[in-house]
Amino acid sequence: MGKSNRARQQILESARRCFSRDGLTGATVDVIAQEAGMAKSSLYYYYRGKEALIKAVLDEELTQVKHQIRQAMAQADGVLEEMRAFVLTRMRELSRMVNVSSALQDDYLRQYAVIDNMRKEYDQYEVALFQSLLEKGCREGRFNIDDPHLTALSLVTAMKGLEYEWVVKRSDKEMASIVFRMLDILFYGMVKRE
Repeated sequence: MGKSNRARQQILESARRCFSRDGLTGATVDVIAQEAGMAKSSLYYYYRGKEALIKAVLDEELTQVKHQIRQAMAQADGVLEEMRAFVLTRMRELSRMVNVSSALQDDYLRQYAVIDNMRKEYDQYEVALFQSLLEKGCREGRFNIDDPHLTALSLVTAMKGLEYEWVVKRSDKEMASIVFRMLDILFYGMVKRE
């Protein structure tokens, strides 16, 4: 890794720590530069400002979340298990990623255009992923759904409703049980009966 890449990575790691500790709105470029052990002007050489740092940190964390989701789904056996793997991994990984979790949940962060855009892009990703799973289930004869897009949108909305509970109030085991029950209701309400 070259000197420039090392410096960028050092700044990102410092920004991640500061955002996690102080919040996305509370962390300042001054504190991030100090944590990175460099002058503020050096930080600005690599990143235009706080929004660019927020975007870089959130992009990196969301890439990790998506990777974990793909890995869990690849190990699942059948479309029903893929959906369970997607939901559980998504909820677990988002709760681990403090900065992304905050950006997805905290309404006051909508002042940052980068966060609003990230939310919209990630929502579209999740709806598309759910829709592809639902369409796969229909092709395999597992599901009978008239509108996979609307169903996917409903599932994403339901997951968002569980985020706060998962991150703040419940253990992973309790939330996994709730997610399994929610998905069972969904599955057995749309699984073809023979």
